[in-house]
Amino acid sequence: VRDVNGPEAAAAVRRAAPDLLVSFHFDQIFAPETLALAPCGGINVHPSLLPRHRGPVPTLWALAEERPAFGVTVHRLAPRIDAGPILAQAEVPLPEGTTASAAARRLHAEGAALLGRVLDAMAEGREEPSREAAPLPYCPFPSPDMLRGLARRGRRTVDL
Repeated sequence: VRDVNGPEAAAAVRRAAPDLLVSFHFDQIFAPETLALAPCGGINVHPSLLPRHRGPVPTLWALAEERPAFGVTVHRLAPRIDAGPILAQAEVPLPEGTTASAAARRLHAEGAALLGRVLDAMAEGREEPSREAAPLPYCPFPSPDMLRGLARRGRRTVDL
C-alpha cells in the first residue's frame, strides 16, 4: 500500500466495507479519517512488548538490551506510532543467541496466534478491556554505531 491514508486506499476500504481494519507490523500510520472507515476502527500486531520498542525494527532494540525481552502485542490503532491501547500481549522467551531476524520470524508467528485469539474474543463479544500504556521513546532504524555495538557484544542481527 503506497499510502494507507490516500484516496486509492480509502476507496478500497469503502468497497470492502470491513468492520475492522487489521494491520500486521505495518510501516504507516493510520489517520483518524482512515480508521473511521471501519465501524470498529483498527488493530495492529507489533513484535515487541509495547510500550517498549515502538518503531520499525523492535527485535533489534530488544536484542540491544542487557537482557533481551521479546514478545508480541495486539493493540488498537491510533494516529501515533505503536501508541494505541493494548488489547493483548505475550512474552515470548527465546534462546540465548537468537538473532534479530529469527526473533522477528518467531514473533510474527506468535503474533498471528495472538491476533486470532483477539479476533475470536471480539467476534464473541468478549473483548478484553484495553489498557493504556504511556508510549516510551520511539526506536528508529538503528544507527551504524548501534549495529557495531551489537556485533562487539556477539549479538547477531541476521541468520540464514
